[in-house]
Amino acid sequence: MFTVYNYIIIIFRIYLYNKTMIHITDHTDHKYHMIDNIYKVFIVENVVQYSLINFNTHQIEVCNSDEKPVEYYFAIDLLFHDAFSHWVYESAIYLPIFSKLKEIYPTIKILLKEKKQFKLLFLKFFNIMETDIVYDIQPRNVCLFPSPISALNENNYFTDTYKQILLQFITIFSHYNLSNECRAYDYIILPRQTKENYKSNDRSYHMELTYEAVRTISQNYDTLHTDTIVDLKDQIAAVQSAPNVILTDRSPFMVNNLFCNNQKLFVLDTITIQQLSTYIKFNYIREMVCRLHHNSYTYIPTYLVKDQIIELLNN
Repeated sequence: MFTVYNYIIIIFRIYLYNKTMIHITDHTDHKYHMIDNIYKVFIVENVVQYSLINFNTHQIEVCNSDEKPVEYYFAIDLLFHDAFSHWVYESAIYLPIFSKLKEIYPTIKILLKEKKQFKLLFLKFFNIMETDIVYDIQPRNVCLFPSPISALNENNYFTDTYKQILLQFITIFSHYNLSNECRAYDYIILPRQTKENYKSNDRSYHMELTYEAVRTISQNYDTLHTDTIVDLKDQIAAVQSAPNVILTDRSPFMVNNLFCNNQKLFVLDTITIQQLSTYIKFNYIREMVCRLHHNSYTYIPTYLVKDQIIELLNN
């Protein structure tokens, strides 16, 4: 007797047998584009879903089909795509080549796993509008995946190619350089924000002592709440409005360092110091941005009292 259960089993087997799981690392023998002799972008057809495993391998489920593709995607989100600095230095670094991929695939879209305001800010900065973004994979597709070498937690793929990709990305922001004579304030303060923070790393900072220390030195300061930013160029201009930038550690430091040029950054907390010996890419990015943008940084531990903060700010 043929039952509903038998029917479900048949459908499941058809589904299962029509799927294939493939794994792609930087060294996998699989077809790809090479953009500007730097960016290796793998070409995968009929993708159903994908993820990053071991921080260096795209695990991609594909559907076996001979139908002609009608959708084209550039899939850039990795494992920690919802963490700001991870996304910037793992995924946003590939945004500069989207226009070149569009010359090959005129209807291509950026494929994201989740909508985030910080992602939209960077996409807009690179002239990628919301009409060029999708969050779901449709059948009969071709997905383009950057070679999985950019995960910040992966030390084994700290390659010259990744360094070149970083250099190309950082240099774009080097063109935004406000001279000291044009800076409106002595200090710009970026308090810790609350919107879209990565949950496991979220924390709060009491800024009262910092403000008291700044007011002791100068009354000419301003505060920037980056949660209110709707255009990345506005944030760059605001961050560069003072020679001295006070901000919290981790993502605010790692990303806003990119927007600074010939400035002193005073970093509340010392979390990135603890990470340097474990994740070498974090250290390299911090030092590379400072070198290219002529920035310096001073850590301000959270246990310091007002007079100690003033002493550091005056150095």
